[in-house]
Amino acid sequence: EVLARIPDIRGNGIAASIFMPMAERLGLSSRLDKLTAGILFDYLDNHDTTDIHALNLSAGALHDAVFIQWLCAQLEKSPALNSRLQIEFPEYAAQANMPATRNLVERLGSLGYRCGLDHFGSGFSSFGYLRTLKVQYLKIDGSFTHQIDMDEDNRFFIRSLTDTAHSIDIEVIAQAVESPAEREALEALGIDGIQGYLTGKPEPVKLDCN
Repeated sequence: EVLARIPDIRGNGIAASIFMPMAERLGLSSRLDKLTAGILFDYLDNHDTTDIHALNLSAGALHDAVFIQWLCAQLEKSPALNSRLQIEFPEYAAQANMPATRNLVERLGSLGYRCGLDHFGSGFSSFGYLRTLKVQYLKIDGSFTHQIDMDEDNRFFIRSLTDTAHSIDIEVIAQAVESPAEREALEALGIDGIQGYLTGKPEPVKLDCN
C-alpha cells in the first residue's frame, strides 16, 4: 500500500491519519490524492518492478468527478500499469455514494484494474451491498484484528465476513497484524492475506516531487 507522508520541521514524516482529516475539511484531499497518484505513476513508469502497489483514495477524491475523470484518463494512457497497480478506498466513503462508487469500480474494471475496500467494518451496516459493488478484495479494519487471538466476538465477525466474501469471490485481507498469534488466528479463519508490522514496517521511497 502506498502511504503518503508530509515532513515536519524535523524532517519526520507526518502520517496521513493526521493531515488528511484536515485536508478533507478544507476541501484539499483531491489535490493531495492527485499529487500522490501522479508521483506514483511516474515512479511505476520509471521503475521496472513487479511489485503490486495499492493507491488509496480519500473520501473527497472518490466523490470528486473532476478528479475521477483525471484518474481514469491517466490510467487509460498507461494500460500496462494494471498488473502493478490497484485502487482502494475507505468503506465509509464508498457507502456515502454507492452509485458513484459502483460506476468507478466498473470503469476501472473495464481497464483491468482491481479495486478494494479499505478499513472494512469501521462503518459496518451489512454485507449485502458487496454483491453489487463487485470489488475484488477488502481489508478488515485493524480494530477487529487487534489481539484477535483473544477476542471471540471479533473472530465470529471475521469468520462470518470471510465466508460471505469468499462466496462472492472477494478476497479478505486483515490490517494491522502485529503478532504471530494474531496471524495464526486469522489464518484459521480463512483470511487470504495480512498487512501490518508483522510483515514489515513502511519504508520510504525517494521520489522527485517537482
